[in-house]
Amino acid sequence: MSVMVFGVLNRVLIKELVVLSTIATVILALTLFVAPARIVIGQLSDKYRS
Repeated sequence: MSVMVFGVLNRVLIKELVVLSTIATVILALTLFVAPARIVIGQLSDKYRS
């Protein structure tokens, strides 16, 4: 499912919004690189309640 969403977002960013393909790829890749950190942060917030 995420592959289809990223494909559509990539096409929209490049064709419709006229963003450079390198910038569009970096923007979409950042979400994939941040995903593991979001899991760790979520587990820590569940473990240590304030």
